[in-house]
Amino acid sequence: MKQMHIHNYSLHVLGDQLVQYFEYTGKDMEADFRLNEENEWTKKWEALCRPCHEPLPGRAKGEWWSNMQEVIHCP
Repeated sequence: MKQMHIHNYSLHVLGDQLVQYFEYTGKDMEADFRLNEENEWTKKWEALCRPCHEPLPGRAKGEWWSNMQEVIHCP
């Protein structure tokens, strides 16, 4: 994840929903995430997990993950 400029990563479960949190410090998120998609370990993980994912309704066209709006931040 460091090569993708992702830090402070965590994954939370609430009932049947997963919420992931991370901080991105790079300059080109799309390019960094494309690099990750080419990673063999990531391909195996996605093949295993993707059938279990059910994207939330109301997401943008072509969006697999739903982005959340931060409503408060206390560093």
